[in-house]
Amino acid sequence: MKLRKLILSLVLFTNAFAHNAALTSSSVQTSQLRTNVGFAQPSARNTSGFDPAYRLSLLKPVQDKNFYLLSLFQRNQQARKLLSRNKALRQLAKDKMLALKKASSCDNIGCIDELIRFNGPTVDTVAAELQRLANTPQFKRLASNDLRPSGVFIKYYDQPDDQMLVAAWKDAAAGLNRVLGVYGLGKDPRYKDIDKVSFDVSSEAYRNLVKVKLAEIRFSRAPLFFEPTLSFALGLLEINRRDEAGRYEPLELG
Repeated sequence: MKLRKLILSLVLFTNAFAHNAALTSSSVQTSQLRTNVGFAQPSARNTSGFDPAYRLSLLKPVQDKNFYLLSLFQRNQQARKLLSRNKALRQLAKDKMLALKKASSCDNIGCIDELIRFNGPTVDTVAAELQRLANTPQFKRLASNDLRPSGVFIKYYDQPDDQMLVAAWKDAAAGLNRVLGVYGLGKDPRYKDIDKVSFDVSSEAYRNLVKVKLAEIRFSRAPLFFEPTLSFALGLLEINRRDEAGRYEPLELG
């Protein structure tokens, strides 16, 4: 367990790792391990709320290590209920489900990408809604029980809970869009020799693979606003075998 805590501290201390992510093969976000933002100084740790005894929930390691905030939204029933009842976020969920259906008729990857990614105004709309929700008892508990003690968002330790939540969301959105850009549009990741898309994104074969993943997306209940895009992004990682973030779990067993 000591080995696991050490490894997870190194991998997850830098927030959701999606902000300006370069998508290395070990994880979309582990490429963000930089000492200038990844590790708080001792004085910062004392006030950050980080709890070394906090146990990260890695039920879906690839998703959880890349988008821990979104996993928390899915698994915290009180937070999920508020997100699903929010008028603006509920409408966004409907729009993204419609986008998935429209994407099935696209004749190129660019069309699919444009429909499913989060554009700037949408990211800002979500941020505004989350900032309001941050003041509810449910989200205050999420902050005190998970956001701060987990250490995943520690680079925002000196910000109030609502700002930490907004920053974490913007990181997650940037990470999702980055996955779509690299493994959908074929943009270069930071380490393109080992992490670039495995196919010719302009080919009909790849477009067909992507459409198969689109057709496989199913939800057992009404999806949250981010789940259509998240599901598609994870599908792209699966197609390209970029599952290293979870391939070696549980780490403590070697």
